[in-house]
Amino acid sequence: MNIVEAIKDERFFRPIFKDLATWQNWLVLLKAYFGLEMTPDEFAVYQKYTGRPDVPKKEFGELWIAAGRRSGKSLMSSVIAVFLALFHDFQQYLSPGERAIIQIIASDRAQAKLILDYVRGIFETNPVFGQYVEQDFREAIHLNNSVSIEVMSCSFRSIRGRSVAAVIFDEIAFFFSDGHKPDSEILAAVRPGLATFGDASKLIAISSPYSRSGVLYEHWERYWGKPDKNVLFWRAPTRIMNSTISQELIDSEMQKDRSAAESEWMASWRSDIEGFLSPDVIKSAAVLPGELAPKPYQIYSAFVDSSGGRQDRYSLGIGHYDHDQKKIVVDLVRGWAPPFDPHHVRRKSRKSASVIEYTD
Repeated sequence: MNIVEAIKDERFFRPIFKDLATWQNWLVLLKAYFGLEMTPDEFAVYQKYTGRPDVPKKEFGELWIAAGRRSGKSLMSSVIAVFLALFHDFQQYLSPGERAIIQIIASDRAQAKLILDYVRGIFETNPVFGQYVEQDFREAIHLNNSVSIEVMSCSFRSIRGRSVAAVIFDEIAFFFSDGHKPDSEILAAVRPGLATFGDASKLIAISSPYSRSGVLYEHWERYWGKPDKNVLFWRAPTRIMNSTISQELIDSEMQKDRSAAESEWMASWRSDIEGFLSPDVIKSAAVLPGELAPKPYQIYSAFVDSSGGRQDRYSLGIGHYDHDQKKIVVDLVRGWAPPFDPHHVRRKSRKSASVIEYTD
């Protein structure tokens, strides 16, 4: 049984949704992500909010959602988690005594508790699901099919080294920890853990958009409107995903603070919280696509920010001083993401810089 059938089935998820008609665009999203057949009208919705012209042929590995506030993100995160836990078979990837972990990572402890309350409510109110509960802990529910659903607040230190069958990020654009934004570190820490389950693993990130920085914005730039085979990015305003929210409320919020309301309700990226120069200005005025070819008799310098192959990228930059225009030009920037062999990358970076003056 696929997830849309399970949501429509009275034995499973249907009683959770008061008016399923208001969740139709969520069903389109799920059909796209799990590679299910869509009607022509549904395909038009898919095209509009993914920017993609292609018809999904199979399940995607990653799903990134930028949706407005109160669009049902937390409830749908819980439904997806329970569906994966009960309807997906992870047994072939498990050793004796091992458990498949469905991990939900929230922006803080309060949000993590809210998500687990949703998950717990699904099991408690449905006798079919309830019979699978083996143990119910404060931050985890162990099921008798060797699957556990866990929730935690964002901390890349606490999730390192764990094998997970699926991870769901709730409000990833608002991940803060110890005074900094750890979204990229958490993403880097999670990916190796998903490798144990191969193509069966799932990575789902759901959030309201915020600033034009961070992994949510980076993935929107990289994948929205692009026919990638493994990553699907969906972006839609609140009322597209939850038509029960009144337009009058949104209009009122827009009058109070348009920039904030466009981010909260219209799923737009905020431009009023950027630094001195916006990313658009930097890209249009100071960045050329690709790498600049070396010129004869030009003196270059190379700079390396090395990494031990655990979290950070091993980065190489090559640049020169343009005497005519009196400015510094960065000709090439490359980065190698972990996991990698530092010695192998060091040889590659030295080869890239072998024709120039090299500064380590």
